[in-house]
Amino acid sequence: AGQGIDGVNYRYGTSFAAPVISGMAALVRQYFMEGFYPTGSRNSSNLFLPSGQLIKATILNGAQPLVGYQPFNFDTGAFETPVSLLSGTLGYDNQQGYGRAILQPS
Repeated sequence: AGQGIDGVNYRYGTSFAAPVISGMAALVRQYFMEGFYPTGSRNSSNLFLPSGQLIKATILNGAQPLVGYQPFNFDTGAFETPVSLLSGTLGYDNQQGYGRAILQPS
């Protein structure tokens, strides 16, 4: 848990992310199983049972960098420049993982 501002604490970690990602995985699975892929409209001739790898890849495809996140440099012992939309790297980062998962761009 983090320090609070105005009586509100922020929390972080995998135990907080797991329920969100599990819900996303269920929605992605349902999307494929109800035949929405590839048209975006329900079509019973398009339904199929997606693999776990496809569900994971779909979620990761929509990951966005954590804007405003300030990486800590363990070599220098100082914080680096905060991540912005322009400086944010897409893909895996040792400080923020894949960023935040968003289904809409997936």
